[in-house]
Amino acid sequence: MYRLFLENFSKLSVVRQYFFARTFYDWGIYIFDAFYLTYVFKESGDVSTVVSNALVTLVAIFFGFILGSILMNKIGVERNLRFSFVLFILTGMLGVYLLSIGAMSFLVISLARGVAEGFFWAYANIIELSGLPFVSRGKFYSISQGVNGIFSIVAPVTLGYLLTKANSLIPSFIIFSCICIVAVLVPYKFDMNERLSIDFLKFERFIRRQTIGNYITIKMVLSAIWMIDWLILAMIPLVILGNELNIGVYLTVSSLVGVVIAFITRAATIKEKVKFGGPLVIISACANLLFAFQFTPIMLYVNSLVVTIASSITSPMELDLSVRITNSIDTNNSMGVELNLFQEFVYTVMRVIVGVSVISIFTVGLSVTAVLKLLVVVTAVLKLVNFFLSVRYLKLVN
Repeated sequence: MYRLFLENFSKLSVVRQYFFARTFYDWGIYIFDAFYLTYVFKESGDVSTVVSNALVTLVAIFFGFILGSILMNKIGVERNLRFSFVLFILTGMLGVYLLSIGAMSFLVISLARGVAEGFFWAYANIIELSGLPFVSRGKFYSISQGVNGIFSIVAPVTLGYLLTKANSLIPSFIIFSCICIVAVLVPYKFDMNERLSIDFLKFERFIRRQTIGNYITIKMVLSAIWMIDWLILAMIPLVILGNELNIGVYLTVSSLVGVVIAFITRAATIKEKVKFGGPLVIISACANLLFAFQFTPIMLYVNSLVVTIASSITSPMELDLSVRITNSIDTNNSMGVELNLFQEFVYTVMRVIVGVSVISIFTVGLSVTAVLKLLVVVTAVLKLVNFFLSVRYLKLVN
């Protein structure tokens, strides 16, 4: 039976095989992230501790990315894929073992998770930049959004119930590790197992491009959005709703509508998504601004519903735009590893800037609620800026 599965799976295209790998990653990280920083915040009651753990993870991703890129030069793309999931398994086991130690254990777990994720993206970026054709990329991201949405309907409320009963993150770490074990056992065959070397002269080639300034600006804005979104999701539901089960119900409800829309729009072209995505980004930003002024459970659900409906179209669109912008710097796909390293460096610099800025805000004496409201407003503005800069940039280079 397993041999038959091996034979049939190996016949799948690179896109379909990578879809499995990306889905395992998305599901595993969802299980890990859904309550991890929320738990850190619950245990410490300190936003600075939450931001510090997020920064440790995100900076570790950069160094893991460098190590993963170097290792990929030794063992190839497919083996690097499996090794990244092995590191995720070790992270989950480490979480189970260290969780009772306290604050220091959070930093160690965050560090391990960041390094593992860096190894994952070292190969994932290569495949998404070089292995996914333009014509199928938008559809890939939309279907991925829909499948992940189905998972996020069931997972949060179930996991929230388990964590509430256990009063611990251990169920989360166990489920996360099990998903990664399955990911290791899947017989990927990308026909991309060639060694990928790093040529430092190529860095100079794309840094000298006229559009590199615009490229860096867009990537820094995108990185800031991801960082702030992560912090908001970690703290706002706990502040307003109170416990993991209520947060799980909130996350489940917020996923229902988005799944349907993501599947309906999966075949839409990037131009069609941009046409509808622009107004939806504006609507989503307005919903965030309204929520910042009405910080209540009802408005949390209303805002979540509006943002989820918009994101079911705008998130795949933004991913597609981001990859196209990266491809515009390397039109011949000859600088994949080098460009990915540079991109991760830009992301990391912006993450550190955002993290230090958030921690610094607390020195002026603002309350947790006031800071979270400020972050909601900043996210709304940055999402508008990212959309218009991305569309403008692609028009400039095409």
